[in-house]
Amino acid sequence: MRFLAALALLMLLAPAAAQADWSGATPLAPAARDSYALGVAADLRDRPSALVAVRTSSGWSLRLGARQIAASRNGIEGAGLFAGRGNDLVAGWLQIIGGLRRPVVATGPRLADRQVLATGPRSTQVLRLAANRSGDAVAAFWRYDGQAYAVYASYRPAGGRFQAPQLLGKGKVSNPAVAIDASGTAAVAWTDPSGAHVAEWAAGTAAFGAPANVPSPTRPSSDPSVGIEGGHVVVSWLVGSIFSTRQVLVAERAAAGAAFAAPVAVSAADVRIPHWITPSVSVYGGQVLVAWVQGVLHTTSRDRAALAVRSGDGPWQAPILRGVSAPSHVYWVTLLGGAPGRPPILAMTTSRAYRFHLLTATLRANGTLAPSRSVATGNTGFSPWLAQGRLRAWLAADRVTGPRHQALLFHST
Repeated sequence: MRFLAALALLMLLAPAAAQADWSGATPLAPAARDSYALGVAADLRDRPSALVAVRTSSGWSLRLGARQIAASRNGIEGAGLFAGRGNDLVAGWLQIIGGLRRPVVATGPRLADRQVLATGPRSTQVLRLAANRSGDAVAAFWRYDGQAYAVYASYRPAGGRFQAPQLLGKGKVSNPAVAIDASGTAAVAWTDPSGAHVAEWAAGTAAFGAPANVPSPTRPSSDPSVGIEGGHVVVSWLVGSIFSTRQVLVAERAAAGAAFAAPVAVSAADVRIPHWITPSVSVYGGQVLVAWVQGVLHTTSRDRAALAVRSGDGPWQAPILRGVSAPSHVYWVTLLGGAPGRPPILAMTTSRAYRFHLLTATLRANGTLAPSRSVATGNTGFSPWLAQGRLRAWLAADRVTGPRHQALLFHST
């Protein structure tokens, strides 16, 4: 219980640490046990919740605070945790059930209402989840059905249950991406050899609409990312060979009922984008952000974070580049979108001989990036979990010490 007491103490003492960029680490599990953060959420009263997988003598325990949510002999892969209205929470994960990998979603103050979204003889490979402040949520997953690959999605209205999954696309489809806005309108995107595809669940409807097809000038070479605000939908993906230069493409639909405009390139034509990168997209307050990692051919030592910004009806600005001193380089980026009174945050994972470290930078109102802020994790896992509260941002990550991981919680001050 020591780590829970530390979390309570952090909440009491947080105002005294107002000069710090990120707080000190609050352990989410004992250091003696292997643990991984699988999601973080914060409500509008800045009360954090964290989903953590902790190794036990019989396998793994999935925990929300001190409460066990699920147990498995095998590892559990998280899809995130979100805070809805009141005490409502939404979470998702992949878990071995009956010998097969299943997509599981859970809702309610204690995540007690759990649903397995896919049954049958096939394992599910990828699960994506997003939810808004009201508790409306969208989940999408990817699986092989024995003959082709397929993308399914399920919608949850605030306070309700996830509905039966709906088949959205089938064939040589990529992993899905999901987004949902404040009204409850949700978007699911994926790519195939022809381009990108976006299916939308309009608020107040009973099913996803027919996918909009967005042709790509050449075959996509990545999964997509998607963002939505009102009728404004943005989808991004990469084209080009993973062995040479690649470009970030962005296609937008300005309003509900409109067609997607032709995709435009927001990255330079001569940069190397690592093969593991998928663009990260945020749409909020009329501002569109797309982030990725780029460098030069035949080396990783010059890999830097890149952030493209477009505000209102204005043009795309030249990408903002943020690097670190060699031999370290930027390995991964993700965006935490803006929220009322809170700026967007670019999170960067840096690597030095595969020892990872976390940096973040907030986007200023004038479209520039504030100085990078270090997160005191030490050697860490390569991607953090982030959430916006009312006054603070929250970050969950893992500290790596030898063969053991420990889940940690931080807040901005």
